[in-house]
Amino acid sequence: LADLSTVGIGACDDSGSVIYVNARAAEIVGVSRDECLGSGWGRYLHPDDAARVQQAWLDALARRRPYHDEFRFLHPDGRVVHVMSEAQPLPLTHPGEISYVTTVIDITAVKELEQHRLAREVAEQANKAKSSFLARMSHELRTPLNGILGFAQLLQVGEGGVQDARQLRFVRHIEHAGKHL
Repeated sequence: LADLSTVGIGACDDSGSVIYVNARAAEIVGVSRDECLGSGWGRYLHPDDAARVQQAWLDALARRRPYHDEFRFLHPDGRVVHVMSEAQPLPLTHPGEISYVTTVIDITAVKELEQHRLAREVAEQANKAKSSFLARMSHELRTPLNGILGFAQLLQVGEGGVQDARQLRFVRHIEHAGKHL
């Protein structure tokens, strides 16, 4: 039954040494079943997770407590696999017999979806910040530009306004640039 399971299944003796893994567990670790035995599986832990995972496993063994963790395996081909692992202690009657039954589930797809969701949220926040910035800048620029345009129009038509053609050309240039902005 274990070999038909879609979940990685393993068994450890009372020292924590792996004495059995099903085909799915070996596939998740990324190596052969034989390479998973003993403490072999530990060689394939992601370097950033290895010390923490091994210490937590040793602590669970020492206290004969259940073990539950999420971590990563680094396959020999460089592929990273995120897993959720659980181990339950069994009653011991003789040294060397099965002491823990473990399960390992590949949660890489879930982690990738989570990363995509987080990336989308970050992009949406950046887009909102950009829109807010543009709206504020538009408002901040529009107010003084309206003043500039108003004064340029007054200089063109109002009493005491521009008298010479050269100055009128400059004022029209100011008005044109202001409308463009």
